[in-house]
Amino acid sequence: SGFSRARKAKAAICWFFFMQGVMFGNWGGILPVVKEEQGISNTVLGGVLVAAVCGAMIALPLVDAVSKRFGSGFSLLVGGLLTVLLICLVGLRENIFVFILAVMALGFGAGWMDVAMNCQAVLCEKMTRTPTLGLFHSMIAIGGLCGALIGGALIELGFCVLTELAILSIVQVPFVILLSCWLYSYQEEKLLTGNGLLNFDPNFKYDRVGVVEPASDFPQDIIHGSSNNSSNSSTILSAMHQPPDQIDVDVQVYDNTKPPRINYIIVCGVSLLCLLSYFGQGSIGDWSAIFLSEEYETSPFFSVFGLAGFNICLCCGTFFSDFFVIRWGRNRLLILAGIVSATGLLMVSFSPYLNHRTGSLVLAVAGFSVFGLGNSVVPPSVISIAGSAATGMNPNEAIALVSSAGYIGIMIGPALLGALSGVCGGLQWSFLIVAVLMVLITIVTKLLSIQDH
Repeated sequence: SGFSRARKAKAAICWFFFMQGVMFGNWGGILPVVKEEQGISNTVLGGVLVAAVCGAMIALPLVDAVSKRFGSGFSLLVGGLLTVLLICLVGLRENIFVFILAVMALGFGAGWMDVAMNCQAVLCEKMTRTPTLGLFHSMIAIGGLCGALIGGALIELGFCVLTELAILSIVQVPFVILLSCWLYSYQEEKLLTGNGLLNFDPNFKYDRVGVVEPASDFPQDIIHGSSNNSSNSSTILSAMHQPPDQIDVDVQVYDNTKPPRINYIIVCGVSLLCLLSYFGQGSIGDWSAIFLSEEYETSPFFSVFGLAGFNICLCCGTFFSDFFVIRWGRNRLLILAGIVSATGLLMVSFSPYLNHRTGSLVLAVAGFSVFGLGNSVVPPSVISIAGSAATGMNPNEAIALVSSAGYIGIMIGPALLGALSGVCGGLQWSFLIVAVLMVLITIVTKLLSIQDH
């Protein structure tokens, strides 16, 4: 095959991030049509989206328990299947109560998948000792762009929402099952997290993107797939093939320093940053198409242009975020991210006041794009910090905590934005409030003074 173990896992994890982006980009693109079919207002739709928060909150403790028992790879398989199958339920044209249950089920699958997916991503980053969270999260943006355009095009061609969602689900299911075989197994994860292999010095320096100074004591045969016969590597490889209950995680293969106590300020701080970032992303993902549809009376296909621009810039920013981290450091990058994100939403909020209709539409789309560019670097940065800088804490637990905060943000964002649009007199003023929240990213980062790990 030519692929090393780490490369196979990296490819599989990339695809799962891409798949989640496709499903939710598609959801954001068809939301104006779903809203029209259900015959509900923005305020009511915002209330319905609260059900997704409830579903995600139900899933988070369950995925943690399943991951501890069977590994995050198995949890990601379950979460992937749940997401691609449950999203079809939102296409049912029964009544508002069925729609609420469908949204709750979708939130359940999404919350489950996100935690397991990020656990696998941080495991890959630690194994290869290269910054890869930016690459993984850029796949969400690429998938979101594809999903939005596909959804808008199929609706424009006359497919109903249920048929369009069913087509995407049928295509995705075989990939979920097949590529889950390439994920890190429970044996690998338990061995590598149980004996401290993932707790090496978090202050290692990146030379450039994808290239690091190799650690003299790290098992290079596991990273590169070579046939090194050293005693330590042989011990690890043999342990990976043992039954889960026979792995002795108390044996210290590497003598790492005793980790310090948990830094609760860092954990809580990056959780807040993740919440604010995903609050904005969820708001734009669900309401940008509705905003263009209502403000400029665009067709279903053209109404996704704002979402498409957002995802394109989200993809580019996330893909190059690893380079930006090496160039400027996470602290300065997060400070700049809040300022750029707020600027983009200010452009959207004041775009209706431009006299020229086409120019106003272009300004709104450009605002969504600028917001995506600024916000793109926040999630991979804070998740990476949670997996390495939250010393004294199990990486999976830290990631689950930060992901929980992120999913609170991404779920309550659309709900609150819908409610605020009724109070403030329109979506444009709701976007202005979100811009203020983006400034908080800059303020919180300055207060934390996050060190570059």
